[in-house]
Amino acid sequence: MKKPSSIKANHGVHIAFLICLLLLTACVETDGKALLRKRFAFEVEMDGWVYNRDKGTPTIAPEMTKMVMDSRGIVMYELTLKPGDTLDWHEHPYHTTYVLEGGTLSVFYEDGSKEVLKLHEGNGFWGLPSADITINTGETTVKLLVQDIYSLGPTE
Repeated sequence: MKKPSSIKANHGVHIAFLICLLLLTACVETDGKALLRKRFAFEVEMDGWVYNRDKGTPTIAPEMTKMVMDSRGIVMYELTLKPGDTLDWHEHPYHTTYVLEGGTLSVFYEDGSKEVLKLHEGNGFWGLPSADITINTGETTVKLLVQDIYSLGPTE
């Protein structure tokens, strides 16, 4: 014997669930389209920073970079700086760096500050969106594996 009140109560729960699912799907679809638009854009805003891929290291210094991957919102490349090399003004979105071969780099930021990095093979670090000029001021060649993350969500 069926209980009509429980059927109606369950029916109401199912309807509410379907409405929530439709609303959630609409939100995801809207965000997904925005992310797809960002994927093909060369300028992407991240927390107030506008990152222009045309000002990224692989474009600014192709002779110093070996492209590993450019897919799903990540540009990964190997950067080689010989003693005395200068990497001109370039921009990074969020990024990670792994040291393949260590050495000393001097980094000059847009606010006029300078940082001397003593890098050791096997170390890694991450960075916020920024722009800088980098000079190998050491006596050894520095090789870095860099990942520029220009999309923080799914892109395909």
